[in-house]
Amino acid sequence: MYKIYSGLLLEKEAKQYQEELLKEAAQIRLANEAQKSDMPKSYHKSKLLAFIGKALAGLGANLEEHAGNQPSLKPAE
Repeated sequence: MYKIYSGLLLEKEAKQYQEELLKEAAQIRLANEAQKSDMPKSYHKSKLLAFIGKALAGLGANLEEHAGNQPSLKPAE
């Protein structure tokens, strides 16, 4: 996923990796708080589905960005 040169991540990629970790930590905290609260189960389910949707949207954006950086696999005409 990340390019490693001489055992070190490039600064830009390291920053991006740190941001991703912070987002994941925030999402985990949100999920834990939802489980501990006294809210109805339907609320938990909707929060969980929203969390999954956001995660999938983020994954899709990352894949689109990654695909944009890849050379085309179409045969030359």
